Amino acid sequence: MDEWTLRFPASGVGGLWRNSVERVLPLLRYVVQDLNDAEAARNAVRALLRSNSPPTAIFASQNLVTIGAMRALRECGLQKSVALVGFDDFSLAGLIEPGVTVVVPDPERMGRIAAEMLFMRIGGSRAEPRTHIVPTELLERGSGELWAAGTM
Repeated sequence: MDEWTLRFPASGVGGLWRNSVERVLPLLRYVVQDLNDAEAARNAVRALLRSNSPPTAIFASQNLVTIGAMRALRECGLQKSVALVGFDDFSLAGLIEPGVTVVVPDPERMGRIAAEMLFMRIGGSRAEPRTHIVPTELLERGSGELWAAGTM
């Protein structure tokens, strides 16, 4: 894992951020990057599930990763024990048991904003970079609403 250096003010909001980050950093050992296909995701999830401290929930960053995670959970008999939330909907997500909960983006709006920014830049705009927040929707189908054993 990369080494991070974090600096915060001693009081105020900085203290709140420091406390939040200190609680989240240990979880980064569960972040798996560079998964480009379903098989790589399946293998990564199986390895996580075999670890000394397996996850109780998985967030998959794209459809192929979601499918690989689904396969691993099913192979291990954990599809109803480990929560799964994917990013972006796919056609069979609601047909399996449990249905896959997904975060649904708005690609049309993202494309429209990107095109507007591109045309502004082509037209000579020297505007400062801006952040655009495009709302998403959580489509609950069951897999993301599972509670870990002993937490209810």
